[in-house]
Amino acid sequence: MSCLSWVGLGQKLIRTSNFVIMKTKATNYGTLIISGMLCGGCANSVERALRELEGVTEATVDLKNESASVVFETDSISTNDFRKVIEDAGYEFKGINK
Repeated sequence: MSCLSWVGLGQKLIRTSNFVIMKTKATNYGTLIISGMLCGGCANSVERALRELEGVTEATVDLKNESASVVFETDSISTNDFRKVIEDAGYEFKGINK
């Protein structure tokens, strides 16, 4: 079936008797405000911790601006999940800008 070639990450095919429907997961973008990062090693630790969080598809830390840009599945993750992973890594979570 040719429509299978259109299916990518985060998408699911739903088959009905007459149709094939492609359903995608809701994706959101945000900037996390983080304090306590002093060097590149700190930034790498935060970035790695965020990427390991289920529901995060992309994470990039900006040490100079004390922030992290994240792409995440809206239904899978909450602000408290971000807070926990950042604080567990030893840094302070200041909030999220969506």
